[in-house]
Amino acid sequence: MEHRAGWDATFSAPKSVSLTALVGRDDRVREAHRESVRVALRELERYTQALGSTAANVTSALKVAGVNGVDGHLNIPTDYSNVAPRVGFSLSLMPTLVLRGGYGLSFFPGNYTSNADLKNAPFTSVFSPNCQSSLAIQIEASLGVNPASQNPSCATVAGAPTIFEQGLPAPSAPNISNLANIPALSFVAEAPKFKSALIQQFNLQVEEQFGANVATIGYVGNIGQHLPESINSINQPAPFNPIANPGGSARPLNSQLPNLAGVSYIQSEGISNYNALQTSFHRRFTKGLAFDANYTWGKGLSDITGFSQQGGSQGWSNADPTRIRQIEYGVAENDIQNRFALSLNYELQFGKTFTGAKKFALAGWQVNSITAWQSGKPFTITETGSGADNPVESDGKQHGYNNRATPLNSGGQDRPDQIKDARLGNKSVTRFFDTSAFAPPTTRNDWDRPAKFAFRPKLPPR
Repeated sequence: MEHRAGWDATFSAPKSVSLTALVGRDDRVREAHRESVRVALRELERYTQALGSTAANVTSALKVAGVNGVDGHLNIPTDYSNVAPRVGFSLSLMPTLVLRGGYGLSFFPGNYTSNADLKNAPFTSVFSPNCQSSLAIQIEASLGVNPASQNPSCATVAGAPTIFEQGLPAPSAPNISNLANIPALSFVAEAPKFKSALIQQFNLQVEEQFGANVATIGYVGNIGQHLPESINSINQPAPFNPIANPGGSARPLNSQLPNLAGVSYIQSEGISNYNALQTSFHRRFTKGLAFDANYTWGKGLSDITGFSQQGGSQGWSNADPTRIRQIEYGVAENDIQNRFALSLNYELQFGKTFTGAKKFALAGWQVNSITAWQSGKPFTITETGSGADNPVESDGKQHGYNNRATPLNSGGQDRPDQIKDARLGNKSVTRFFDTSAFAPPTTRNDWDRPAKFAFRPKLPPR
């Protein structure tokens, strides 16, 4: 009988939750616990599949279209569940008062961009080394930096140039029969159970007419599920202190494939929600005047960043790609909390009784205006890790890490600690927010950066 090591995962809710669910018979609590277990199992399965491989059998884990029973879609199933019903109603409460509402589902595939193009060996020549020049190694050694905490010298990577003048190696067809022999390997990966993004939209509005005017007030909201998340690399070291724990620089898949650098990963685990109060006041063209005024007070939250938005370069997912929900959930990048818009058309009443050339020259003039005021979009504070922004480490030196959460192999800068409210009562062009509200993080193993887009300006009308 063959004995193999395995995992025994147990998920149990706290006593207070169990009592609320069982004694109080609250089905919502039980369903929330079941959903938590499903999410945890999904994450556990995703990482143990890769970590359970060995250096000897890891090559067989690579799925190639049309090889070894893998279909042309890499066994990623087509999602046939994208049924999007919509329902709405309109109820006349009084001759001039109407109640309207609606609910609908929308689906959109999130793996249509180049982020999901599985450009991997053997179909492309891959060369993505994680290394640095020998000169950089010498400089770090002279500053007392432990080499074990840094990327190795490019001289130790087969085929990697050690100076710029050497250029890049010529592309060659990779042999995937032994992945460990491919120097500077990297992958673009996709979740095997990738789902289309689901948006639930709903609204409830009351509309009343009085004379030539119509006033509307209502609630508008949506919930996003299975939103695409394009992670820079799931094979980056966990947050570590490069001084106290230089060995923390090892990548998760280092024992299986020491030559493997980054593994970009797209999954459909993102969430979002939006809630807003919307009001409008519309006047039909009467006595020369017509206008439409509307105001929205809303709030958008999410744990994702759009492919074409600024979040990709603002540290999203870099701190710890295994805890995106805990770290990244916050104000959405396109959140605008307040917006007022006014369109106005006024026809001058002067000259209506004129005739001939006088009427042609002086009558029928109009004034038209479209104006919008809105609060600013949020933005992220990042740190450069240099000069005065670089704190002294435990060895009494300033080492200048650009990303202190994951000093190696990260696709963006780190976010600082927010130690107080950054808003100012009296703003100026040169001092728009309180810079002293942010401090460089100390090196530690448990990183908890402020959520992306932690601060928003207030912009003047436009």
